[in-house]
Amino acid sequence: MAQITKDDIIIMLVLAGFSFCICFGISSPSLYMNDEWITTNQLNQLFTGNQFIENEGKYGKLFTGEMGAYFTTRDNYLAYSLMLPVISTPSLFLIYTAGDSFRLLFLVFWFLVGTGTILTCVRIASDYKRKNIERIFLIILFAFFGLFLLNIYFYQPFESTWADSPIESAAIIFTNTILFSFIPSMIYIIFRYIQMSRIVSIFGSLSVICCSSYLFWAGSAKDHLLIAFLITFLVYVFTIYQVKSSYLHVFSLFVVGGLICWARPEYGSFILGGLVIWEFGSLYKRKKDTKLKLLHLFQEKEIYACISGIFIGLVPFFLNNILITKNPLIPPQYLYVANSRTNVTSIIQDVNSENVDVISQGFYYLNQIFTFFSPGIEEILDLYRLFWISPNGSLGILLICPIIIPALIYGIRAKKNNNKYFSKETVSILLFSFFIIVLTVLAYARVIHGSTVSEGSLPDMRYFSPLYIPMGIISVILLSPQISLNQQRWLNYSLFSVFIISPLLIIAYQSIFLDGFSLYIHFSLMIKILLIVYLSIAVCATIYPGFWDSKNIFPTLYAIMLGIPSSIQLMIILIYSHVKMNGYPFWQPVLQYLFTYVIQIVN
Repeated sequence: MAQITKDDIIIMLVLAGFSFCICFGISSPSLYMNDEWITTNQLNQLFTGNQFIENEGKYGKLFTGEMGAYFTTRDNYLAYSLMLPVISTPSLFLIYTAGDSFRLLFLVFWFLVGTGTILTCVRIASDYKRKNIERIFLIILFAFFGLFLLNIYFYQPFESTWADSPIESAAIIFTNTILFSFIPSMIYIIFRYIQMSRIVSIFGSLSVICCSSYLFWAGSAKDHLLIAFLITFLVYVFTIYQVKSSYLHVFSLFVVGGLICWARPEYGSFILGGLVIWEFGSLYKRKKDTKLKLLHLFQEKEIYACISGIFIGLVPFFLNNILITKNPLIPPQYLYVANSRTNVTSIIQDVNSENVDVISQGFYYLNQIFTFFSPGIEEILDLYRLFWISPNGSLGILLICPIIIPALIYGIRAKKNNNKYFSKETVSILLFSFFIIVLTVLAYARVIHGSTVSEGSLPDMRYFSPLYIPMGIISVILLSPQISLNQQRWLNYSLFSVFIISPLLIIAYQSIFLDGFSLYIHFSLMIKILLIVYLSIAVCATIYPGFWDSKNIFPTLYAIMLGIPSSIQLMIILIYSHVKMNGYPFWQPVLQYLFTYVIQIVN
């Protein structure tokens, strides 16, 4: 086990600081899709102290004041979990407190975080006598200060006191930005705990974040980023449990599983059930040498830590259900499953009735559960579309996390040496990550077809976005023996691809396609580039025996793969910010000015 030192804590803070500054710096506090109306309305009614079950109409109304079709088809219910609105209340409180100056307050906070992060990097470079790196960060510091001055020059306040001011959008998106900033730090510590060097761990954190859509979802009011944060936290706690094996970490693991149930019951139920199976299986495996019978496992203290963790973790879930459906076992989403106000009302009443036929009611619920979770695959092409690109334009899983393919190939090729490279804890992380992938696919198999045809599933297979964390972790671990041989080179190439090539590519697009630019053009080019990279890897691995050990070829191709999802996220966030609704322009006044008066977006 690698020892976590003060330097690692500093690196965690630096990663969190940079992640926050980048996410806040390019996002805008407004909504991409009408699904976000539910969460923003929940936060509004939660903060004002009103009821939580029916929409009171701040978001989703027509200009005439009537309820729009979106809520009409949902019987005007707000049937989402309250977790994201609840954790967003501190941000909304800050907005209420600052009034129309809340944009300035958040900008100052962004500047302080960024300045502190860059100064820390300058100090680290100075301590290690890396003069060139120190100069680079000093230049970045002066540029960052100049950017802040420009923001102050172009500053205009965000209106927050009007009846329809979209302050809830700003509060939720700011909260998601903070959650996003913690994900790279946790990934870094996960890799450090399994004996990876600091540079490889930083590289791994960059790889996992770039090969995801989390930067995009951090700028929305959907809960996909919250789920990603919880899954990362789950793997983080599991990693600590593997290296320290304390009852506290077992307890914490199941608390996190319960919180995922609160955030998304239809997904969390699979995760929590999977954790129970994993724990019983691993405990039985450890105790089988002592000829311990299966029933005797319940006498183990570890089991009581699991049960306690499940109960504590599910308390918010039960309270959420009581507030909305009046029954601790019926989640809010069931209001949509029941399909009509009459059915839902009768169900809630029947559950609370003393004369209810418990057995028949139980079978009724089980039938609805099996129907709800039945796989939604209408043809075999749905699986191809899920992993590549679909008719509705959604990006497949492999386009977002392309590094998994070469990682699996290399892992299979080097499997004879895996015992030498990977510790027992590392193998456990690999297996647990694969287990999370299986649980995620099982939980969302019901929406495979819908994700490939629905216009509401853009820009990626968003229900399957929790896959990016375990897929990224598996990829980095499998490639880590090779990366560690030239770790600085791998990191430098990847940083250059993500932070230099990707932005320049967007600028070039804007210059070339002045009258007809669209995301389709960018997606099409990214697919072609990825196919070329995959083909290059296949050809090089076939004709060049030393390809996997090469100092330049493989790291370069890997860096290009990181640049593909990075450029896609930047493109969507920046270029398509003008189609967002119910919110404000960019947090950065400079970007607001550029995209209003300088950069003319036609298509």
